[in-house]
Amino acid sequence: MESSNGINEKMLFTMMREVCNFFIRRDGIQRYEGEVTIHDQELSIEIPSPYVIIRGSHRNDGLYAVEEGRRLHPIIFEEGDVHPVDEVFVGRVWFSYPPQDFIALCREVSSFETAETAHTGVVSESFGSSSRSYAQGSNGRITWQEQYGGALRSYRTHMFEEVW
Repeated sequence: MESSNGINEKMLFTMMREVCNFFIRRDGIQRYEGEVTIHDQELSIEIPSPYVIIRGSHRNDGLYAVEEGRRLHPIIFEEGDVHPVDEVFVGRVWFSYPPQDFIALCREVSSFETAETAHTGVVSESFGSSSRSYAQGSNGRITWQEQYGGALRSYRTHMFEEVW
């Protein structure tokens, strides 16, 4: 599910929801509303941003990286389904501009999620007398929200446009 720039769009969107910040600009180019056609993973509208959030679609709602022009990076689900699929719908396409430091944090969180310590909860270990210290987070494991809550705080400090 990683895009060509190495970002896991699912994690990026999850983190955006966590901080209630979808990085929508406050200028006149926030979103497109109206009829949208998706054909061969291309949108029928101009895309000024590196990411889009589709809402109102019956089959393609979600965040997508923009590869070039109007082409969206395909997301392959575990079942083998590839999105976006061809569709015509009336809805909204939000233009998202997450900053590079947020994207870097997203990469770090993705690595944390796949690391062994994220699943075992072991914080420290010593071999003389075999002692271990375990995380004290929810269910004995530190979640990415607990681990990176401080780093995410700065993205929550303002009111942002709601994606609906």
